[in-house]
Amino acid sequence: MRPDIPVLEPCDRLLAELTVLKSYRADLVGQRVATLFRLQELLTGISPTLERAVDLNRKGPMMVLACWQTPAAIRHAGVDRITALLRRGHVKNAIQVAEAMAAAARQQTVTLSGQRAASTANINPARLRHPEQTRGS
Repeated sequence: MRPDIPVLEPCDRLLAELTVLKSYRADLVGQRVATLFRLQELLTGISPTLERAVDLNRKGPMMVLACWQTPAAIRHAGVDRITALLRRGHVKNAIQVAEAMAAAARQQTVTLSGQRAASTANINPARLRHPEQTRGS
């Protein structure tokens, strides 16, 4: 060790606070991952094509699913309304995300059994977001 650099010893109180904060963050990340898995499973049950087309770790698909939960609702909304929503949310590549989601919704013509119940799900994208993990689209 260089003699001109002092050795810093953290106090016990600081270590305790950092340990608590680290545990809290680990809990939040675990809850977020579990919630995303549940949402992905729900989406697979009502629209497998839509589930394959979107990345739930991205802001854009979460915003769309918060407004329109079923393929029929996404089809009804259309690319223009979806793009407008995504632009208001400052999502990168809003047009591409809207077109991909609308195309996936159009591919599904069959209404699956859990679709009506799933459409009542309250999806809040802000609860699933960590500032350092939020990606633009």
